[in-house]
Amino acid sequence: LPSINAGIFYQSIGTYSNLFAVEAGIGIPIWNQHQKAEIQKKIIQSENALIRYNLSEQNSKYDIENLISSLDKSFIKIRYYQNYAIPEANLILSTSAAKYKLEEIAFDEYFLEVKKALQIKLEYYECINDYNQTALQLEHYSNWKAL
Repeated sequence: LPSINAGIFYQSIGTYSNLFAVEAGIGIPIWNQHQKAEIQKKIIQSENALIRYNLSEQNSKYDIENLISSLDKSFIKIRYYQNYAIPEANLILSTSAAKYKLEEIAFDEYFLEVKKALQIKLEYYECINDYNQTALQLEHYSNWKAL
């Protein structure tokens, strides 16, 4: 591609003052293969950037769908624990404590029952933790997409 340039300067040197000059030029390339190659290189780079962007966007959509699915599954598990497993664990604890006080069961059996009830509660808390971690990841994606 041809180029056009122009310049003006104004200066004073010693006793000579108000020196004024104008410069103009036109650049016409004789061999423009280098410029064509640079243009082609930039086109390919922009196409690659667009492909990477589209791939990243598709991966983000896939990740978000997976996070939503995981969040739904965790929510269903939490509801199960709240409605069935935790009340059952509390019942196991109270029943085994009452039986142990009445000496209907030995300490080792009481210990196993308490361990089983606490394991149920631990699984419930792990499920809540999974739900919260997934929600945080999903929030990270929504904040990232808002930028």
